[in-house]
Amino acid sequence: MGCNVAKGDKWPKEGYVAPDEGEPSSRFVFARNGAIRSRKGDEQAQRTVEDLDLNRHWLARHRGMVIERHLKLVVNLIGRPGFPLDDLLLDGPDEFSAAINQNVRRAWAKARPKKTSSRVRPRNVK
Repeated sequence: MGCNVAKGDKWPKEGYVAPDEGEPSSRFVFARNGAIRSRKGDEQAQRTVEDLDLNRHWLARHRGMVIERHLKLVVNLIGRPGFPLDDLLLDGPDEFSAAINQNVRRAWAKARPKKTSSRVRPRNVK
C-alpha cells in the first residue's frame, strides 16, 4: 500500500521495475542498512526508487533489519568447509530475498582471501 500511495497517479511510459520479476539485484543495489538505489544508468530503476519511495524510513529500516537478521545467521558460516555460498542464499521469493542475497554475496566476497601475485617486483638498488 505504501508504494501505491507514494506513486499516486504517476505511471511512466516504460512502467516500473517489478521487484518480483527477473533478478532485482541486476537493477538495484541493496545496502546492508536497508537503503536501495538503482544501478548506475538504469533510469527505470531510479524512477521506481523515487516514485515508489522505496527508501521511506520505515521500509528501509525494516529491510535493513531483515538483512541483518539473515547476515547474523550466515556470517560465521562463510568460508567454513561444508557451507558453500549457494547454501547460504535464500532460494525463494521470500521477503527481501534479493536484498538479503546481494548482501550475503558481498559478505562472502569480503571474507574470501584475496589472491596475491606470486611475482615480486625487483627493487632498483644503487
